[in-house]
Amino acid sequence: MSQRIGTSAVALTRVWHHVDVAADKRTLGRLAASIAATLMGKHKPTHTPNRDHGDYVVVTNCAHLKVSGNKMTEKLYWSHTSRPGSLNLIPMDRMIANKGHGEVLRRAVKGMLPKNKHRLVRMDRLKVYDGHENPYTENLVAFADEQAEVKQKMAVLEQREAKAQELRAKFSQ
Repeated sequence: MSQRIGTSAVALTRVWHHVDVAADKRTLGRLAASIAATLMGKHKPTHTPNRDHGDYVVVTNCAHLKVSGNKMTEKLYWSHTSRPGSLNLIPMDRMIANKGHGEVLRRAVKGMLPKNKHRLVRMDRLKVYDGHENPYTENLVAFADEQAEVKQKMAVLEQREAKAQELRAKFSQ
């Protein structure tokens, strides 16, 4: 008996998701958790922990990132070279001043991904920008609040794939 759910070709394709931080009400941790789940592919029916079925995520307007409490001054980022006395503690506000809001979000997402061989590959699929401009606007298929339109676009893609299969079968004979 087959354990496959749905069409595997459609389920295994990588979709580009767009997250606009300015329009999103979630704080840093909740936003990072949903981004990490999308990068891992947990929203797909073919999810397995040992395979990488995740999608691309483009995050824009990171300058509008929301944090709760006194995290801007009290949250510390650790870095250590394993040499005695080389511990560097950087507060969140200085990290933002040096590397931007995107680095804070990137580190939060990286901490929520499993620590295995897929971690860096998944992080490569996360594209983070402090402003609205990004080079991936043509690739974006899924926006956070447009699930019905995503289904329509997926139907169009399936029709194109079916036509391509017909042409391949016709000309391969």
